[in-house]
Amino acid sequence: GAEKGEYMISCSGCMEILKASVHRRAAGVYDASIEMPLPQSVDAVIIDIDGAPCRFFRVVLPGIVHFVFIGKGAAAVNRNIFWRAVKTYVSDENYAAYGLILLDPTIWKMIPAVYVKDTHTLYWEHSCGSGSAAAAAAIAYMGNRNIAVKLQQPGGVIAAAAVVVKGELQRVMIGGEVKLETEKII
Repeated sequence: GAEKGEYMISCSGCMEILKASVHRRAAGVYDASIEMPLPQSVDAVIIDIDGAPCRFFRVVLPGIVHFVFIGKGAAAVNRNIFWRAVKTYVSDENYAAYGLILLDPTIWKMIPAVYVKDTHTLYWEHSCGSGSAAAAAAIAYMGNRNIAVKLQQPGGVIAAAAVVVKGELQRVMIGGEVKLETEKII
């Protein structure tokens, strides 16, 4: 209920505590942002999609590796074909979790999926914070420049930004509007 605040939060897969900044915009509506852990690496990889080589960006974050495909119409492709190709590509790896991000930069629409090895679960996310951070890192890496985008996802919009200094990724942030609709005490 405060006008603004900073909150220390934990996140699955990340060993460090992250600081979220929150500012109230209206009753029950807040702007929130968080600086994400920097990727351990970002590189381009080629993955075969139905016989065609396609460029993905592999973004290694603490606890998850995202494979980001950026292309016109990417949010409308047959996502299961792309998912099976990524699953085949990582079959020899020992990732605890990995994701697929389909990103159309012409409309900034993103479709995220996450697979968790221990539970053998694949989930097509409504919105994905680590996937948004991975997309920002991939775009910044690809263009070697600072970026700020609003990524439309099935569950809403997440703003993402990345800062590059002298060719090195320095910061990745995500944020956006948060609405408190139901308060619960657990």
